[in-house]
Amino acid sequence: MTSPPTSTETSPTTRGRRQIVTRLLCLGAAVAWVGVLAVVFSTVTQSSTEVISSNDGHGIVTRVVSSSPTLVAEDGSAVLVILLLLLLLCAVAAASLLYRHRRGIDGIGIAGIIAAGLAGLLTLLGALSIGLFVAPLAMLLTVVALPLESRRT
Repeated sequence: MTSPPTSTETSPTTRGRRQIVTRLLCLGAAVAWVGVLAVVFSTVTQSSTEVISSNDGHGIVTRVVSSSPTLVAEDGSAVLVILLLLLLLCAVAAASLLYRHRRGIDGIGIAGIIAAGLAGLLTLLGALSIGLFVAPLAMLLTVVALPLESRRT
């Protein structure tokens, strides 16, 4: 016979709900992070300076041209494709979590781990440019894919 949980213990149902809520919060944070990246990539400018020198016979004339396009304006559709890929990875992690929760599967989320791994790979491949900004997403998706606590008693 099992005794009812005391005030310091939590029931398996409460722990399971807490795990789902925590993972859903991580998914929300991941989607919000992609939104932040979209805003930053489309509004924050990169500065580049070009120095043009010429000799017109009377001396050297130097002209400095400065421009500051945004990352989206500079790289266009490639940045948008990366952002859409990140949103797709969030959707895969969400589907994996909901599938495991509805079916009562307490193991690790294989699809979620694959999504987190792809985000991690994107972090490594883009390490010198946007990879640092993708790293938090990879970590959040890893948390979402962690095993759920068994519902079995």
